[in-house]
Amino acid sequence: MVNLGKYRRIILFSGIGVFVIILCFILFSPLLRQMRIKKNEMKKIESELSRARKIVSNLKKMHQKPELVNEDNLSVATEKIMKQGELNRINFVSTTPKEPVRKDDYVMVPIDITLESGYQELGNFLGSLDSLGNCVVKVDSLEVTPSANDPSKLKTNLTLSVFVLK
Repeated sequence: MVNLGKYRRIILFSGIGVFVIILCFILFSPLLRQMRIKKNEMKKIESELSRARKIVSNLKKMHQKPELVNEDNLSVATEKIMKQGELNRINFVSTTPKEPVRKDDYVMVPIDITLESGYQELGNFLGSLDSLGNCVVKVDSLEVTPSANDPSKLKTNLTLSVFVLK
């Protein structure tokens, strides 16, 4: 004979197990939904934080005090001048640094430059020379003639004096 009490216990424990599983599902499903919502919010916040960190990093770079150019790193000054020219769509035909003139506290380096540009680009470029930040530039001579190929363009010969620390 088969013992029916044993089967009843198995059925009872199985029923209790199924009930517990259903109860857990009912109780924890709202929590799981909230966890998914919070996870999505967290991803948004992380991306905003990453973007904010990049902005702060760029702002720090922008607000660093520029180091003054000295005699050892004169190339920095000429690179900055060339970069300003590129920003203002200046076509540099030639740049020729001359022999530096040494004074007590500073060194003056004359640079002969031949360039081609439009009227507005030339004005913007010359105006931007005072914003280099880490050196002082003075325009010593300026000769502007219309370009032979294009009358809307200018051919400009100028001599810049770049003052740097000794």
